[in-house]
Amino acid sequence: MFPEPPRRRKRRGRLYALFAATLLIALSFGFTNLRSDRADLREFVDLTKVAALEQEALSDEFRAFLSFEVQGAGRDRITALFASIETSTQRWLADLVELDVPATGANSEALFNEALEAWSAGAVALESGLLAAADEPANPIPIITIDNALTEIRVGDRLYERFVLSIGELRNELETDIGAVPLVAYAPLNGLVLTGEALAAAVRGSDDVAASHDVRISQIELNPDFTGGDQDGVGVLAFTESVDASIVVSNTGNLPEVDLTVVVQVRTLINGTTIFSEQEVIPSLEPGASRTVEFAGIPAVEGVTHEVLAIVAPVIGDIDSDNNTATLQFFVQSPS
Repeated sequence: MFPEPPRRRKRRGRLYALFAATLLIALSFGFTNLRSDRADLREFVDLTKVAALEQEALSDEFRAFLSFEVQGAGRDRITALFASIETSTQRWLADLVELDVPATGANSEALFNEALEAWSAGAVALESGLLAAADEPANPIPIITIDNALTEIRVGDRLYERFVLSIGELRNELETDIGAVPLVAYAPLNGLVLTGEALAAAVRGSDDVAASHDVRISQIELNPDFTGGDQDGVGVLAFTESVDASIVVSNTGNLPEVDLTVVVQVRTLINGTTIFSEQEVIPSLEPGASRTVEFAGIPAVEGVTHEVLAIVAPVIGDIDSDNNTATLQFFVQSPS
């Protein structure tokens, strides 16, 4: 057998070296990718566990509301609870979009997303149905809306159960213990079967839930304030050339109001002359809230009784228009 030429041996040696280097790079790259995928998967699992803890607390509150509280709840309670569910689910859905979940976690990611979306859609529809049932007691459509919403919520619960099972299958991929995953269920677990008819009946005819508009002038204050004396039963101000009026407007209905026009007029009672007239607009006023509107530099005439007339323009459906107007009289002393 003839010996191999030196040149061929050298070329083969270089090929072996190149192959070894390529293999090493490939193994290194694969290990790096594996480590990166494992970190991304860990981040996904950690985020879903935190999100699930929040959903667990909300679902506990939600079940208690449907089982025991809905009968006596007010509109503000209903809107606040359902808004918190909507805000929470949408925030976590947005956070999940930012993650780069590897293929091994794709099924778990899809199930968790779908559960959040189902809970969110169900909560929105249920709120709409309950409020519509209170506002339109004779309308049968809200019952259907509520039934469909309850179905959507139960779908979310089933999807979450499947998500929990899928997370357990990721333990080998993570090579670490995942720990306990919160159990989330929005539908009541105590055997109580809720129906659209039962929930609609719980809110029908409730003045606390049915939509009501009521804005009012709740207070008029002056600066400078009264001295404590009176003139023919009218409060007295020390001599001043002008006063400032603070008008407190309140929303005692259960719906938010927008673009409320507040008008202030001041006249002298000696001859009925209007000496001041201005208006301001309150952009928005939530149920139960009050807003103070300032009117400065109102002319004051010494030795004369004045009357402040404050008006907040009634909104459509205002249940008590009488309280949209208030008056306050004051007498200005002459300089001593």
